[in-house]
Amino acid sequence: MQDNTRRFDGKAALYGQYRPSYPAEYFDYLFQKVRLEPEDAIADIGAGTGIFTRQLLGRGFSVFAVEPGEDMRRQGREHLGDAPGLRWVSGSAEQTTLPPGSVGLITAAQAFHWFDREKFGAECRRILRPSGLVALVWNIRAPECALTQKCAEIFRRYCPGFAGFSGGSSTEPDTVEPFFLNGKMGYRQFSNDLFYDWDAFLGRMLSSSYAPKEQDAQYPALVAALRRIFEEESQGGILRFPMRTRSFLGRPA
Repeated sequence: MQDNTRRFDGKAALYGQYRPSYPAEYFDYLFQKVRLEPEDAIADIGAGTGIFTRQLLGRGFSVFAVEPGEDMRRQGREHLGDAPGLRWVSGSAEQTTLPPGSVGLITAAQAFHWFDREKFGAECRRILRPSGLVALVWNIRAPECALTQKCAEIFRRYCPGFAGFSGGSSTEPDTVEPFFLNGKMGYRQFSNDLFYDWDAFLGRMLSSSYAPKEQDAQYPALVAALRRIFEEESQGGILRFPMRTRSFLGRPA
């Protein structure tokens, strides 16, 4: 079985450059629901290259960016520098290395589907302060969109590791609900449509865990197929990709 902490080895530069951020409306909602004390820190688990971390820091909070991948942490340090309140941590979702009761909020952006849920839940209970919450968030493709379906067809054809978006895991409420105490959680969706030129579209597609690298045999055919999709779907050199930000918030079971 593939080590999930190594899935993005060699792709951190693409990930950091082309993965999208999250809408301001989501953070307005999150921090209306989560009341943090001035001394409270946030643990951003599976922080990757720090895309979500940067937005947390922008709201004035101290953040532990917990990321097991050395390549991802290196890119994150390059992107964020010595941002006030930031500490990078070489740890995993199941073993963060953070002290007990050290954070008031745990976030996992575009990452929960790679975790061992039972072990992550236990680690959340260990490092959270009393009444602390866990926020799970994804940027997801609109499943009913023809563009989403075209991309999935191409990935199935040229990417042997493709099991579906988000690692083939569902982000529907009924599949996430068991992670939260008594199944109680806040659930919201926000619009987050993306607009790509060709380079950005290609970079985003190649940043996926299942996408081949340049030296792989499937790479030229995949790029050619993606180019055809871009030419069919774009207008004036810009492709609109319908996206949603899906949010879950609650106490871990």
